[in-house]
Amino acid sequence: VAQRELPFAMRRRAMSHNVKRYPKRLRTPALKNTVSMAFFGFAGSFFMAVARKLFHFLKLFSVSFSNTELWVQTVRFATSLEDLSYMVCMELRGPRGRLEAQLESVFLNQSVNDCKGKEVVYHLFSEDGRLISPVNLLKNCHEDDDSYWLWTHPTSHEQVLERLKRVFNLDEDKVPSTEPETDEESRGKLSKDRVKLKKLVSQPVFANPETGIEIRVLKDNLNRFRFIGGGCSSVFQRVLQPVASLGDCEWMLDAGGRDDKQPNGDVVRALEEKTAVSLVVRDPRVLLLPQTKKTPVIAKPEESRMSNADDDAKRENWWPLWSRSVRHFVSSHKMPDHEINSARKAHHESYAKPEDFSLGPDEARVPVLLIPQQQQQQPKRSSRISAKESAAHDATTADLVLPACWGMSFWIPFVFRCVKPVTLKELESHAFESSTLVFPKHFPDTEAGRVSAQVEQQRKKDVHFAHPPVHRPNYIKLGARWPFGPDYADVLHRCVPGISAESAEGFFVLRAEEKLCWLRDICQSQTRTPFDFWRDDEENRGDDVFQVKLGNGQLLQFARNSLVWVHLLCEFGGKPVDSAMICAPTKEDLDLQDFRNLCLKEPAHPDPHESTRRSLRAEHRRLLESQHRKRTRDRKGNPDAKIPCPKPEDHLDFAALMRDKEVLQVTDECENARLVIGLVEKGDSSLLHEELVLLSEWLVPTRAEKYVNEYLATELWRIARKQWPGVTMELIGSSSTGLRLPASDIDVVMFGGWRIEPLKTLEIMLNDAGFADPAHTIAVETARVPVLKVTHLMSRSKLDISFNQIDGVSTSEILARFKRKFPKFPLLYMVLKRLVSRRGLNEVYTGGISSFSMALLVVFFLQQQRTAQVPERKNLGVLLLEMFEYFAHKFDFRKYGIDALTGELVRKQIPSGVLYIVNPIKPNENIASATNSFPILLGSFKWIFAELHTSVLRGNNGGIQQGILGKLLGFTEEELKGRELHERLFCRRVFGPV
Repeated sequence: VAQRELPFAMRRRAMSHNVKRYPKRLRTPALKNTVSMAFFGFAGSFFMAVARKLFHFLKLFSVSFSNTELWVQTVRFATSLEDLSYMVCMELRGPRGRLEAQLESVFLNQSVNDCKGKEVVYHLFSEDGRLISPVNLLKNCHEDDDSYWLWTHPTSHEQVLERLKRVFNLDEDKVPSTEPETDEESRGKLSKDRVKLKKLVSQPVFANPETGIEIRVLKDNLNRFRFIGGGCSSVFQRVLQPVASLGDCEWMLDAGGRDDKQPNGDVVRALEEKTAVSLVVRDPRVLLLPQTKKTPVIAKPEESRMSNADDDAKRENWWPLWSRSVRHFVSSHKMPDHEINSARKAHHESYAKPEDFSLGPDEARVPVLLIPQQQQQQPKRSSRISAKESAAHDATTADLVLPACWGMSFWIPFVFRCVKPVTLKELESHAFESSTLVFPKHFPDTEAGRVSAQVEQQRKKDVHFAHPPVHRPNYIKLGARWPFGPDYADVLHRCVPGISAESAEGFFVLRAEEKLCWLRDICQSQTRTPFDFWRDDEENRGDDVFQVKLGNGQLLQFARNSLVWVHLLCEFGGKPVDSAMICAPTKEDLDLQDFRNLCLKEPAHPDPHESTRRSLRAEHRRLLESQHRKRTRDRKGNPDAKIPCPKPEDHLDFAALMRDKEVLQVTDECENARLVIGLVEKGDSSLLHEELVLLSEWLVPTRAEKYVNEYLATELWRIARKQWPGVTMELIGSSSTGLRLPASDIDVVMFGGWRIEPLKTLEIMLNDAGFADPAHTIAVETARVPVLKVTHLMSRSKLDISFNQIDGVSTSEILARFKRKFPKFPLLYMVLKRLVSRRGLNEVYTGGISSFSMALLVVFFLQQQRTAQVPERKNLGVLLLEMFEYFAHKFDFRKYGIDALTGELVRKQIPSGVLYIVNPIKPNENIASATNSFPILLGSFKWIFAELHTSVLRGNNGGIQQGILGKLLGFTEEELKGRELHERLFCRRVFGPV
């Protein structure tokens, strides 16, 4: 955008990092403003750095654009792209009812009706009740017979297939033909057009003629992409352009398509209802040219062809991607890239418009399947709003299924639309932040999990023994029983009395929701936590307690040989290493009173093999010395002879001996041996959570700040009392509730018998008394609440003085009530307040948003959580991400307002872009009516969420010196040292040492 507005000769020099390469008229001011170039060292992606460079030169060259064009480059990074094409898909077909009944037996009587038109995750078990693998099941609701797609991880593919073959008695094995089902005329046409035929990988088909059930393995026949983030819908609308008509589509006629079958569904409604939708889209490679006009988007629900109920009854949404003939036709008839480039070049040479480029009848029509994944967090519904109207309008996670050979053709257009591709390492970091498990790493009770653990243990062993012996840690002295990987069977055998080593090998992970609820109740009874009843009526609470006591006894018998996944947060920061042992505390540990100052240390354990290794080293050293002396004598006796190297049997295999001795585990007879109750599977520092914890501790007001606030209020009251003896004054807002940021304004309200606010009079009085700085004193008379903005001359503290505002006192009481009710409210509120104030959007008289409005936004978000109270131990980083994602991508500000006291949505009579927040003091008023710059504020929310999301995906790679919040909050060096300066320069002069 910036380059189009610059002269052609200046574009290359303007994008340079070197200031000296600027044009002459811009070089001098750029050298003076070198501080603004500091953000070029940002350790992020290339696209983000380019976006920041563009923003900088927009200001440098005095070019202004609309808010949408400013933020468009970075907002799209809120969507991440993961390639799931490695997952194996199997197609199950059979008579209606028979296939469903046998599938429920495999899933331990879990109903498969929920996967009709939706994808549901099930756990597939073996005959003896052991978990094999979690699978994703999707049922085609537009077929006469039962038809399912089952997706599984490649590590468990063979086991899942063998299990299904035994259940359905599939004995016959036949291999389909690799040739696509086309006639001679089509083959001649393909040869004439020189279209390269893609040879599809043939996969076996297992069938049972008696029952009519067959399983077809679709490995390498489908591509699957997963999109994570709040901008999924906008990305789909820009890349997936549905075709207007299928009249010229060859595969539609070959597949037996009829007029009553409609391949194009309603994407917007499908994403809201979390149902799979089929689309037939244009070739995305044709849409890669930059377009001056907007790309036609998918129709809204009220404008869609399928939005009418009568049309839904007449037409059936057909899924053409489910047809094997359609998949083979689309994969084999794909036009090569060089032919599309040649046609694009010819179109460009004809001086035609870029947006008019099309391949005509030769353009491919690609059937795709869009599968929403994650259930959205639904807001609380008001009685005035229907369930359909209150549903969120954007998806957070969705999968896109494509036919074979089309993966890269869709991947590149998505990347060109600034979707961020992520790797498995970034996904593990994202899963760690969101507290989700990854298969097969976090499923140790499955065969795939065991194989994965063995491979990881062997890798760690190779890395350990690749170091010299002096650089290898002695795990025996450290007391590590399992240094290279967890051994849960040994943990159960050592921890639980009465379990033998043989029975411990059959351990399992407790995942049943009912059993986990029983376990939670047991923990609550031990920690004296209030019991959480699941029924509100008091008559049935006795039955609930009886059921819990009965369930506890059953759980202790059932889950004796089981493990439970838990998520732990380190109290004082830091991170544990992988495979670290979680031990039960001893009496000496519990006697410590101060855990922060007296750090627990594990004493060194005795090494029973230390003398053996020492003797082996000495023997090996003597053997080497004797061999060296022998070679020296032979060389002196016969200088011309070639001295042979020693044979392998002539020296000890020292490396093998040391390897066996160093990996020995700690014995039970070792002194100070602790009882191991668990192992760390994934240990990492939650960067965002730890930064927020440290920020919350740093934002607590110090004694000096409290004294400064009280002194300024007293001094102001003393000056005002000279003119108005009966005046009273109170601190309001964040100054009275402890929610004040460093260097933020102090809100003061004065009460007196004025008819008109004496702004000018008080301004003159404060200037004459030497209290205020005349150069930084402003009287804002045009605001809804007239305010006198004063900067104290000595301390440089800023004050906002208002008159006779009783609502300000009520506002402080409401904030104090919110602070007591929601423990996470203060931190989220202060972070939001800092991010908004840094962008200059916190001044109401300039069209910004007030602090009280921001507080109501935070409270409304906390009320929309699934539980009434946010858990005390919830990851603060995840909570902050969810808040910005909710306001940036999920909540529709055009249709709805918010009521923070009741936690309900308020439907606007006329949709508009004005922020509507119900005033808790006067419910008929909109407290945010003066926020005219709300579109800019909403764009800031989107950009902040994109920054946080990208930083979390990068994980703890050590490349960010400022941290995740450092570059967003932007505390300067003066602000960080402001408290120290206040205490040294102001408090000691007025009060003496504090």
